[in-house]
Amino acid sequence: MKLINRNGLECPCCQNTTNKIHSIECVQCGTEVHGNFEENEFTSLGEEDLHFLRVFINCEGKLKNMEKALGISYPSVKNKLSKLKEILSIKAKRIELSTPKEVLEAMDRGEIKYDDGVELLKAMQKS
Repeated sequence: MKLINRNGLECPCCQNTTNKIHSIECVQCGTEVHGNFEENEFTSLGEEDLHFLRVFINCEGKLKNMEKALGISYPSVKNKLSKLKEILSIKAKRIELSTPKEVLEAMDRGEIKYDDGVELLKAMQKS
């Protein structure tokens, strides 16, 4: 069961989305940590995006080396990097903007695209 979706953490019971975690438990040793933990822009990335970031770090950001490591063309590496950059900036904005008014103001200032603002508003409405 995957608890993380594109908009944040998803409740397995009601399917509402949130970006807050209250507790974490290790199923191996039974350790439990309770508190109020907030998601950051990296926590809900998929395995493919995380792998890309690991390769990026190992290649020290050199796209020619990434091309070889991933076995894809230079334009494909650039495209994946651009998409990941956009995903991370959207997630960062989601965390920074906590009210619908802040989202609308950011849209008005041109800081976030219309479609991204609508997504943020929908996510806020669900939580």
